[in-house]
Amino acid sequence: MDHHNDRIRAKSIRYKDIVDAIISGQSPSLTGFAEDDEDLEDFCDNCDACFDAHFYRTLITGFSSGKSSADQVKQDMQRWRYSKLHDEALAGLARLPRLVFARTPATTSAPLAYLDQSIFSIAARESDYFLKLMALKGTGIGFVHSPSHAEEIAKIAKPEDRSRLIDVISRLTDNMSLQPDTGGRSIKTFLEAPEIVVSRVDNTRKASDAVERMKTLKDEDRALYFRHYDAQDRRRSLGNTKDIFESMDDAEFSRLTHASGFSQKSDFKNMKDHNRIRSAVYALHDAMDLMAYKQDKADRQQRSSVHDIEHLIYASCCRYFATNDSNLKARAEEIYRFMALPVLVLGKDDIFSIATPPRDTGQSGV
Repeated sequence: MDHHNDRIRAKSIRYKDIVDAIISGQSPSLTGFAEDDEDLEDFCDNCDACFDAHFYRTLITGFSSGKSSADQVKQDMQRWRYSKLHDEALAGLARLPRLVFARTPATTSAPLAYLDQSIFSIAARESDYFLKLMALKGTGIGFVHSPSHAEEIAKIAKPEDRSRLIDVISRLTDNMSLQPDTGGRSIKTFLEAPEIVVSRVDNTRKASDAVERMKTLKDEDRALYFRHYDAQDRRRSLGNTKDIFESMDDAEFSRLTHASGFSQKSDFKNMKDHNRIRSAVYALHDAMDLMAYKQDKADRQQRSSVHDIEHLIYASCCRYFATNDSNLKARAEEIYRFMALPVLVLGKDDIFSIATPPRDTGQSGV
């Protein structure tokens, strides 16, 4: 089987080189390609190497016969990348060990403030900032953590850095956690130590890695389907626009969000169901990627933006959301305003302006 895999994998790599040449506009050499038909009976259709080789061969055959253009090959390759990453994500969730839950349902009347990872990280590095947050908590504000914080902690390599951040989060939140309820239709407050949540997500790192890598494909999606957003004047104009979704015509909005199952602007309003809110936030965040609106350029930051989306979802049931990321802050303001969610978005220092919570505004707990 190893010999089979090695031989088919070598064939797959050669086919992939031809596909890359087609996509880049070169004239690939197809010498010997037709003769490969003699080896097709050796394909087992039961291993990744065979699946890849079959797919690449289909693209090459379609292009060489004139049935597919180079642009169509690009689009097919993009769909294939998404498909493979979806498969990786599902494989990462298969055969999981028994996950440990130690959560207890909890209620609170405190106005909830959701701090993203950038804020907690500052508190872990700077004792003065940590003490100011502790003082703010003393005024009656409730801080919370979520599985999204745990996902980011799980990526930290140094055990001492992990431990420091977990300790800071535990002390600031008193272990109050936002998590989906058993049915997944709403987010509830639970008491559970962040290290327990981290231990769970440690088991799903492969799945999370695949989902993160999907985010890096958005630039290629824009190049394939929304090239007009690559124009510098368009980007500058968009960056200075408030209410970007409301100011957009309905047809363009539908094009940007149709893959989510929501096609009308009204579909995004007055949502209560957690699953619908989750899908809507993902759809709007992805649309912003396609428009290159306040988008991080580095690959690493684009991958981490998956956790930004999850932070926005969990924070959607809080009164305050605070971040030290200017791009995320701008996106959060646009998304919450468009969805009519009563969440006040704050920066690193703005958070301290809420020391005396306003009365009878927004939500006061979950």
